[in-house]
Amino acid sequence: MESLRELVISYIELEEKEYEIMNKAKNTFFSDILDLNDIIKCSFMDKIKNIQNQSNELRNEKKSLVNYIFYLYYKVEKVLFSIDTIKKELILDDLVEDINKLEMQLNYVKKTLNDIKEMDQ
Repeated sequence: MESLRELVISYIELEEKEYEIMNKAKNTFFSDILDLNDIIKCSFMDKIKNIQNQSNELRNEKKSLVNYIFYLYYKVEKVLFSIDTIKKELILDDLVEDINKLEMQLNYVKKTLNDIKEMDQ
């Protein structure tokens, strides 16, 4: 009887040790899974932030280029207005002819800048 009792006690102790080992293994496994999840999440967050920063930089560059195109467009407008004023005040044929050529070229530049401006909108 005593040996049967010892066998039962040793079996119960062995089973308790197995449960302890399994619980430790389970806890370690889930802890490792959570750590891996955090590492992956941080990696993706860094990549998302990088993509957002690049997007913001590109948006700012586009705004800057659009503003520069508007600036050039209005500069050409001012020169064209000045040419019209000069043409009205001067009646020199050669000068008027040169100014007309310049006006045609500037109108072409103005049209091109306007086309670019409209493409960006």
